[in-house]
Amino acid sequence: MTITAISPISGLPGAVVTIYGTGFVADAPEEYLVAIGDESATVSAVSATELRCTVPALAAFGPLDVTVRHIPDEEEIILPRAFYAKAVAVAPDAGNVLMGGARAVFLDGRPVGYLNGPVRLAHEVTLYEAEVEQELNPVAVFTRRERWRLTLALAEVSLENLRTVFGGGDIVDNTLGLGGAPVREYSLLVQGPGANGKLRDFYAYRAVPASSEPLLLARNQPQTLTITFLLLPEMALQVGERILRVAEK
Repeated sequence: MTITAISPISGLPGAVVTIYGTGFVADAPEEYLVAIGDESATVSAVSATELRCTVPALAAFGPLDVTVRHIPDEEEIILPRAFYAKAVAVAPDAGNVLMGGARAVFLDGRPVGYLNGPVRLAHEVTLYEAEVEQELNPVAVFTRRERWRLTLALAEVSLENLRTVFGGGDIVDNTLGLGGAPVREYSLLVQGPGANGKLRDFYAYRAVPASSEPLLLARNQPQTLTITFLLLPEMALQVGERILRVAEK
């Protein structure tokens, strides 16, 4: 049994997810156990190359492991952080400032606003030089430090949701101050229109806010808030998927 892809890679409880691969036993859903996070997902159909299941009610949100087990031979495959569980559905409508190309932004599975511009990803590499004296001549030794930065311009911010996600902060005179909140990792999902009218999911597993400046947000008016995150590698994933994942459906 092998697994090549999961679609969609994000969704709410109740969504139907298809797991693609090879070596499945067709028409035998009772032979498979699928778990999303710590919860069992109902397997509804199996072919030789596809296994279909329903996302269960979940206790956690954001990137979750997906486990597929074939019961008769006890073969098990674990896909680290393969599915992004959303806590609440969000879609642009007449009540939102942004329409059309708006993209919903989620932190730890919760919606915090929209952006209507590109997701900006910067890859920075720093080289250091040191001289080591040897018998014949000095040798230049280079080490490398990599840093990935992701910048979002939130064009319609949900103040209450942002307050919840960032761990608190008092609302005074319609302004929320989040300065001094402890720095921690978040999962980040941007979801919206992609090429050819398809829905695009773009998510980072370990995003740390890069600025310690206070975030001041008025409650009752549309605003733009630019947030930059440092992206940390997820070493459990294979090379090429350790920073972020992008998929269309």
